[in-house]
Amino acid sequence: YVPVTAQDLTGAEDTVSMRQFIDSLEILFGQINALSFTADSLHLLNDSLQALSTSVHETQPSVQQAVARQDRYNDFIELRLEFLQEQIEELKVARESVVLATANGMPLLLDSIARLHALLAAKASAPALSASPSPGLVKPVLVFFNSGSYQVSRQEMPTLAALAEEALNTPSKRLIVSGYADMSGHPKTNRMMSRLRAESVSRILRQHGVVADRILLQYFGDTRAAGRANPQDRRVEIRFTD
Repeated sequence: YVPVTAQDLTGAEDTVSMRQFIDSLEILFGQINALSFTADSLHLLNDSLQALSTSVHETQPSVQQAVARQDRYNDFIELRLEFLQEQIEELKVARESVVLATANGMPLLLDSIARLHALLAAKASAPALSASPSPGLVKPVLVFFNSGSYQVSRQEMPTLAALAEEALNTPSKRLIVSGYADMSGHPKTNRMMSRLRAESVSRILRQHGVVADRILLQYFGDTRAAGRANPQDRRVEIRFTD
């Protein structure tokens, strides 16, 4: 048994206090180091934000220029599409005209065979014409057509033959041949149809001896139509002029 004195107890207490103090210092140093690391991280983050802001500021004009170029390109594409759409519509009209010409071509060939007979019959039955246009021809002569057709019907042949002979007897006069169409088709198709009708009448007049220089062609499509499918609109008007 070794007796413990008061001095020994005092020394032990001092040792414990010193160790607690050292532990507290270590904890404090650890917190200081942590704060220092956090401060360095904040500095690095701030530097990164500044660099990002500078990059955004530098690239903003390039982005604006790219957007402007894209807008101009989009405008060009829209204009190109509108042009191509117009070309497609014109091709559709041309295709419809070819279809109409094909459908009506054979009847025109057959009528060419009968024109000589019609001319002879017209000369045999038509009254003699004076040297100037008769009162009945002062007004426009009308030639009517079937829907979707520019073929001159057989019953119109005597009228055109008499009109051609009248023109031959009045060489100082010219003829204005105006084609029309109703509103049953596309406006561009109707305009083409009115032109083909006027050309068909002009061709028959030339076959009867009227020179082309005396014939003035006009075609108005459906711009003067009275109704959508009015038969009176599918016509050609022929009138004399000085």
